[in-house]
Amino acid sequence: MKDNIPLLSMPQVSLVKLMMDKACLPESLFPVFRIEKDNAEEGRGLSYAQQRLWFLHTSSNENSFYNEPILLELEGELNFNALKSALSQIQQRHEVLRTKFRTVDGVPVQIIQQVDEFPIDMIDLSDLPSATVNERVYQLYKEDASAEVDLSNDHLCKATLIKTGTNKHLLIFFMHHIVSDGWSMGVLLSELKILYENFLVGKKGRLEPLPIQYSDYALWEKQMLSGSYLDKLSSFWKKELQGAKQRISLPRDQNIVNAPTFKGDRIPIRLSKELSDNTVARSRELDERGTLFITLLSAFYIGLNYLGDDDDICVGTDIANRPNAESEQLIGFFVNQLVLRCKIDESCTFKQFATHVSDLSYRAFEHQAFPFDRVVDLMKHDRVSGISPIFQVKLVLQNAPIQDLKLPEVKMKLKPFSRGTSKFELLIDLTLRDSIIEGWLEYSLEYFEPSTAQRIVDVFENILSVAVACPEKSILQIKALVKQQERAVRRQKRKQRSSKTLKPGISYRSPRMKDAATE
Repeated sequence: MKDNIPLLSMPQVSLVKLMMDKACLPESLFPVFRIEKDNAEEGRGLSYAQQRLWFLHTSSNENSFYNEPILLELEGELNFNALKSALSQIQQRHEVLRTKFRTVDGVPVQIIQQVDEFPIDMIDLSDLPSATVNERVYQLYKEDASAEVDLSNDHLCKATLIKTGTNKHLLIFFMHHIVSDGWSMGVLLSELKILYENFLVGKKGRLEPLPIQYSDYALWEKQMLSGSYLDKLSSFWKKELQGAKQRISLPRDQNIVNAPTFKGDRIPIRLSKELSDNTVARSRELDERGTLFITLLSAFYIGLNYLGDDDDICVGTDIANRPNAESEQLIGFFVNQLVLRCKIDESCTFKQFATHVSDLSYRAFEHQAFPFDRVVDLMKHDRVSGISPIFQVKLVLQNAPIQDLKLPEVKMKLKPFSRGTSKFELLIDLTLRDSIIEGWLEYSLEYFEPSTAQRIVDVFENILSVAVACPEKSILQIKALVKQQERAVRRQKRKQRSSKTLKPGISYRSPRMKDAATE
């Protein structure tokens, strides 16, 4: 795998780069099995990731949770026939996009179907006022995001093209998570660009046939995860997570949710150019395997320790989980969740701590092939509704985010849209774009007030700022400086509030004054 992966979006692959940057990748993260074609006529088996999602989908009342719509803004002279033709070819090329999931003898299987044309609707809103257009687009997006999906009959990949003005369109692209992941969207957009251009210039040639399909990978995965290799993975994760706290301490505003709705919101994160540059530069200095992800993760651990006072913390992240070049070409649900457990010694300097985080990440990466649901089964934790098992907080660094694309005569730009849900209590999703580290904190409204979520973002940024500026300071010293900063901010807010008056002689107390006064 190279740094210039020809894909536009993928799950967090910093751990891959962590190994590749210093040529310290283990000889084999996966046993060497050639991925052979699955020649079953029908009823092909699911991958472990698909099995997990199938179980969650069929056992939950909220089965829209893994709908994955994205919104793309298209500006320019769009050729609808070229767009539809390209999408139809991609659908034919990737069997997983034509797959339904049904139960045979009590076991879920993949049923691959023949579909001639890609399902894309066209809606013209160009005559409506802009405010009405925005409202209608949001409504359409939310309908896709919240729609109840029948995995056995519905289209699991479809699109809606909305005309909003002259040479202006919005494309709502929907792929259910059981047939896709972030990397897959990059594959799709890369192929879309090539096939769209071919249509315009009259080329009838198609892309080179894929050597394997996702269902072949699913069969290979079952063969790979067996015998002594499976025992090795199982033994590692059992030892790695033995005694880990089932739920970390956080400054929750509400601690028990009897009937979780998974409602969530996002707070934008955008580091200054100076802090972004310092973080990137310091990442190269902190450790021989140091990467940006390790620096951010180290600051995140310290922030969680500061906020909740736990010194043994499990954080989740995503790993691409594509074992070879053949799988990198596929659309499908490959991404695996990796648990990174860290024990924090406050006497360590940040530089020492980053090395420790790098080492534990390396160990986890070596054993990344073990499916997360198998890790959950291994730990035998009691399942609690609304609480994610093993880890409740997650950090993702999008190493190759969806970039702004340009089709012939058409600019294509991703428009961020919040679904209003959160799978985890806290998820920080970041990317490095144009030398700026930016992204968002997605948080559960069932546990955190917006003001608390904003404090979490502020603490993370402050710790990162101090740590990269003074990596020789101990964790204890870094936390003390951040506490001083928080106190200074609170004093300033009190001063501003106390200076407000409604009229001469009558003091005014803002609604938030009570909270500040009790801090």
